[in-house]
Amino acid sequence: MSETRVAIITGGASGIGLATSIALGSRKAGWEIHILDYNPAAAKAVDDVHGGIFHQVDVTDYQALGVVFRDIFRRHKRLDFVYANAGVGERADEFYDRTEASNSDEPPPLPRGTQKIIDICMTAATTTAYLAQHYFRLSPESTKGERVLTFTASCGALYPSFSSPVYTATKHGVLGLMRCLDRYMWRRDQIRVNAVLPGTVKTNLLTQELWQQFPEEYFTPVSQIAKAVLIFLDNKDEARPDLKVIKGQAIECSGQNLHYRDPYPFCDEGMERVMAATDTGK
Repeated sequence: MSETRVAIITGGASGIGLATSIALGSRKAGWEIHILDYNPAAAKAVDDVHGGIFHQVDVTDYQALGVVFRDIFRRHKRLDFVYANAGVGERADEFYDRTEASNSDEPPPLPRGTQKIIDICMTAATTTAYLAQHYFRLSPESTKGERVLTFTASCGALYPSFSSPVYTATKHGVLGLMRCLDRYMWRRDQIRVNAVLPGTVKTNLLTQELWQQFPEEYFTPVSQIAKAVLIFLDNKDEARPDLKVIKGQAIECSGQNLHYRDPYPFCDEGMERVMAATDTGK
């Protein structure tokens, strides 16, 4: 019997996470897919995932998330793939809205969704990555080089999404997190770290009314996002035979197209040397 490989997908009971879980499970290649989601009602969707196991957990609660990671690891004493995908959208223009508090000289309360967006989209991505690193390190030596951490960022990690400034900021942060972790995690533990940058994908991230603001012909099929994620997992893309090891990559998904996006070039030699100094070589 072939060995069981273990995957953890946050926000995996709907949208991009569910599509990826289904695509991975359809391979029936010995994967046990642990799907983490806050909404217990979403557990029914996991019935469509071959090898899927549902865990109800708040990904913003580090202790609770850590217990789930620990219990999953104890089943097979290994962890092979972590997809930090959980996310939440921002109500359009909420950051700019005037409220009753706008007419007072007292500090106004933050818009209702602000902290939640930061906690789920940025903080939970960071804590998920930290837990992944820990349990990857405890996994068998034979899994080195095939340990994969993937993030869902967004096209909003590259461009301003004007009506959603907080969401945009978190996704810029996720892309920056991936680019930092890539070098150290590969060098220290041979963990391949990448990010997928979806364009407009019709999920439950926004309301139907808000989705109508986007040009219909430019929506990206959720299957394209899952395809990009599995490219990272497989370490193989027929369109990029030059990439012998797929790590530190950001794939932007626009319609039917997948685009590899490089980091910004350095403005001059001085900045290149300054930023190189941030690598301690450890």
